[in-house]
Amino acid sequence: MYYKTGFEDKIERLFISKGILNPSDLSIERLSIVFDIQIVYMPNAPQRAVWDDEFSVVFLDSTKTPSEIREVFFHELAHLLFHEGNQFAMFSDFRNLQENQAKVFQLYASMPFFMIKKLDLPSENRLIIDILSDTFMVTHRLAKKRWHQIKQRIYTAQFLCRSAIPAPNTSKKWSKETLRLLDKLYRQTGVRG
Repeated sequence: MYYKTGFEDKIERLFISKGILNPSDLSIERLSIVFDIQIVYMPNAPQRAVWDDEFSVVFLDSTKTPSEIREVFFHELAHLLFHEGNQFAMFSDFRNLQENQAKVFQLYASMPFFMIKKLDLPSENRLIIDILSDTFMVTHRLAKKRWHQIKQRIYTAQFLCRSAIPAPNTSKKWSKETLRLLDKLYRQTGVRG
């Protein structure tokens, strides 16, 4: 019952079009080749991206753990793929908007749902977070955040489905077409009010 946002769907289509289909395809090396990005590892690097129409570079702090480096990379990748302008020269509200978009992109791109749904996940949240962290090579903090986001979307969809499906004793008030659509919704979701 998970539903994707338009932004998430856009990222998924982009990845699929570039042959990024499995967690192993999400390596910094592979993505830098696919998106033509130069990667510079330096101790205490400023962790930022610089780009124009012809050149893109991401600076990454080599003193960080591999998982922390990947998280920064995915954040900076959002700026390269979807943003324009110099953040130091823009209004703070616009800069904040870009930063928030990059944080959302980081979740979607580092752990795409179309890859997550292929995994055999256990029922225990802690174990799911461990699997996401290990499979996608991100920190437990980011894996936990993504798993929480997925659960919230599922709970919201379930709630909306339950709210839309009438209780048995009120169904006689609905038209045949409404009942047909509700029945179709029930068959798709398995949730009945």
